[in-house]
Amino acid sequence: MSDLYNQDVSFDSTLFVRLLCANTKIVVPNYIEITFQAGWKNIVEELIKSISRYPIELVQISDLYSLLDVRFEVLKQTREVNIWRAIDQARQLSKTTCAQCGNDKNSWERNIPSHKLCKSCFKNSGRNNKTGTWLDKY
Repeated sequence: MSDLYNQDVSFDSTLFVRLLCANTKIVVPNYIEITFQAGWKNIVEELIKSISRYPIELVQISDLYSLLDVRFEVLKQTREVNIWRAIDQARQLSKTTCAQCGNDKNSWERNIPSHKLCKSCFKNSGRNNKTGTWLDKY
């Protein structure tokens, strides 16, 4: 098995986000599950940094539709526009970033928007039973 595969298996996205939000105004309830692959860690980290000063409750972070999807509830009056801009920026970055390795994926698959993987990871996807599409959930 490759190191990339082992790294993907051991990555816990829920724990990662909980640690990032530990000393912020962001509440991460115990009942939510956060799902994204290790290649998007930098995107999520930048997102949390940009919204950490706002009192919000995360409702969902997922990669179900081949891009990062973030949902939240406002806990107090806040500047929602700033939060939405940060979330939109993270979503746009996730469209062009490989979910497995974090490299640029748009250089080869501009006409296949449903893939989360770059060309290299897509080639090796058969080895680790990942297609890079929404079908990986099943």
